[in-house]
Amino acid sequence: MQSVQQLEQEVQRLKIAVEELSVLNDLAIAASSILEVKQMLDIIIQKSIKAVKAEQGSISLVTESDETPFRTLVRQVDRTHEQIPYRVGVHITGWVLKNKKPLMIENLAADQRFKASEQEQKEIRSVLCVPIWSQAKLIGILMMTMVKGILHSIVQQFSSAEHSLSEINSIIARIVPKEIFITMMFLIFDLNKKVLRFSNAGHNPIVYYASQIRSCQLVELKGCALNLLKKCSYAVKEIPFQSNDLFLIYTDGVTEATNESRELFEETRLIQAVEEAASESADTVISHVKSRLFAFTGKTKQADDVLMIAIKIT
Repeated sequence: MQSVQQLEQEVQRLKIAVEELSVLNDLAIAASSILEVKQMLDIIIQKSIKAVKAEQGSISLVTESDETPFRTLVRQVDRTHEQIPYRVGVHITGWVLKNKKPLMIENLAADQRFKASEQEQKEIRSVLCVPIWSQAKLIGILMMTMVKGILHSIVQQFSSAEHSLSEINSIIARIVPKEIFITMMFLIFDLNKKVLRFSNAGHNPIVYYASQIRSCQLVELKGCALNLLKKCSYAVKEIPFQSNDLFLIYTDGVTEATNESRELFEETRLIQAVEEAASESADTVISHVKSRLFAFTGKTKQADDVLMIAIKIT
């Protein structure tokens, strides 16, 4: 009996996980195919309501006006339920803005922080409010979700790395605000010919470790970041490789990390760290680089994301 219950629980857990992945996939595909920002926001709200099984939701813009600090960009309501318009939200969004963190209220009527009307207390049971940062991780995740959806669509008709980047940039330029740009690298590993072909849209150089000479080099390829120009052409470069060679792709949060003396970690220290562990697995290389990086920065607050991908040729 216990094993049957455990199996049922596991099936339910997997069902929820599949539903969550389905929502994320729908968001990515929708974002890649819609040109109007208003339509894209509608899709985000609809899918978010479905994901958390809510009855209504909205996206609000924080303005600089003291009289109207919030401007609702889009609101969606589940029409299968009869409920009142959501009004107490102005106090809740004010709390989230002040405290700069998400807020979940399980029982609105019992929460003394917010003065909901009697009707709101009867009709609204729970509330979830999440801040969307303008220059930080949440906006970054939204943009990358869009890029993933666009990439998925483009590669179905793949011709070359440089052509794919041009197509992605063309779509991004129509749906992403002008003040936002995205760096991206498109890599193709040809294992038969033992060569890497790649194009670059404003990303950092690749760290390439050649196992035969036990040495690293930075392989640079200039290219315009996505959304800087409406139309952009990209170059392609090839790197022949052999077994035990290693490639490292990284964000500038790695090389621009600083210590207490405001010195940068820079490419020189990155290359040294890679060479020290390059004979090991890709996971070990990343762990070693992170160890060296955090030993260098010490207690200095991290100013940017530290992300790395290591590819070891076997």
